[in-house]
Amino acid sequence: MSANAGSRLSRFGTSCLHRAPSVLAFCFAIAASTFTALAADVPRVTNETKPSAAAQKELDGLQKRYDLGKEFYDQGKYAEAEMEFRSALNIYQRVLGPEHPDTLKNRQQLATALASNGKFVEAEAEWQAVLSIRERLLAPNHPDVSECCYGLAVRLKNQKRISEALARSIREEVV
Repeated sequence: MSANAGSRLSRFGTSCLHRAPSVLAFCFAIAASTFTALAADVPRVTNETKPSAAAQKELDGLQKRYDLGKEFYDQGKYAEAEMEFRSALNIYQRVLGPEHPDTLKNRQQLATALASNGKFVEAEAEWQAVLSIRERLLAPNHPDVSECCYGLAVRLKNQKRISEALARSIREEVV
């Protein structure tokens, strides 16, 4: 090893140490942009949609009603499930707003119960409404949009509206 090899290594090490903060900042910027892009798909709860203390108390009991509606549905008691989902939906819309993810989840369950009750036109209208809100708020390839699109296609197929169901399926694959 030559005499100035140590000084070259020393200069290289010092140079790397001086550059480390800028390299780390660059890496952080790349990571932050990735997380920002992922976070853009998730609807955010703002102060406008944050429930008050009284509303929060109402929402705590609301989960029990939603679960009861799901239990009725699983037992094949579709009329009771529909009633629970309808009453819960009114509260969700009043407290959280019509575009909140919990409101949309309840509305989708209501649509499923309606279809099981044979109320296909009303069920389709609910599915369409949920789908249009989700398409507007979320990215077209978001899982919630895909799930809703699939649910609507299944309901159309069950009504023997095969061409509409296929068009919905093809549209989803293209998006």
